[in-house]
Amino acid sequence: MIEVEKKFSLTKEQEKNLTKDTKFFLKKEMIDVYYDNERYYLTKNDLWLRQRNNDFELKVSKNKNINRKADQYDEITEEDKIRDYLKIKKENDFSQDLKKSGYSIFAVLKTVRTKYKKDSFIIDIDEITSDQYSYSLAEIELMVEENSDIDDAIKKIIDFAKSKGLQIGIYTRGKVVEYIKQKRPEHFNALLEANIVK
Repeated sequence: MIEVEKKFSLTKEQEKNLTKDTKFFLKKEMIDVYYDNERYYLTKNDLWLRQRNNDFELKVSKNKNINRKADQYDEITEEDKIRDYLKIKKENDFSQDLKKSGYSIFAVLKTVRTKYKKDSFIIDIDEITSDQYSYSLAEIELMVEENSDIDDAIKKIIDFAKSKGLQIGIYTRGKVVEYIKQKRPEHFNALLEANIVK
């Protein structure tokens, strides 16, 4: 499955409008631990390796164009497939093998996520905190099976967001990119130079 999502910064009024007539179905807390090496190999290639509540996941961008209308990621959730993608041999547990391969933790983010559903749309409202860092945003997402479905999904997300009074065309950083911008300026500059963020 391919995750197609668009991020938005919301006022409280916009949040109220976005979640009106939706079905609340989950509130949860997540701890996300993000990894990269000292040269930022993963994030400079729009690859996001995280451990969420003990399970590893690698998000692989399907469109690295900084001016894309929405984010599109393949999500690799099986450890063996992540190892294959990153060419990490199995010697110990995954955390130890990551360290041996030069990867280390660069961010630990706590997210309180409230999930809503409206038709086929999933709406996530996130409140993120870390050491002297807080951020909030919303994501509207659709899951599609084929690459050929991506453009249609983007259009549907944008039309849905417009119908809820959200502003389109404003670049909103994801939680980890905003953390990097605020807390890791050298890392953020590397991502700017790689044309991954703006």
